[in-house]
Amino acid sequence: MKYQYKMATIVFVIFMATVLYTRYELELYTWFCENEANGAACFVTYNLLTEEKSPERAQTYLKKSCKLKYELACEKVNKK
Repeated sequence: MKYQYKMATIVFVIFMATVLYTRYELELYTWFCENEANGAACFVTYNLLTEEKSPERAQTYLKKSCKLKYELACEKVNKK
């Protein structure tokens, strides 16, 4: 019986982590971009904002990502 409780707890924790991640995905990457100066997080933020149809705000994160020397972002900036 104890095994079933442990398994149920693990499943519940994984489920809640997934729900929280999907709910706060944009905020998570935005925080890493702004507070940790993470170029990859800025690029992911750019992609998420592009999907949400916020092009002005997305461009800010693309430029910041390139400024932080993230190569994919710089390639995208140079194409435009």
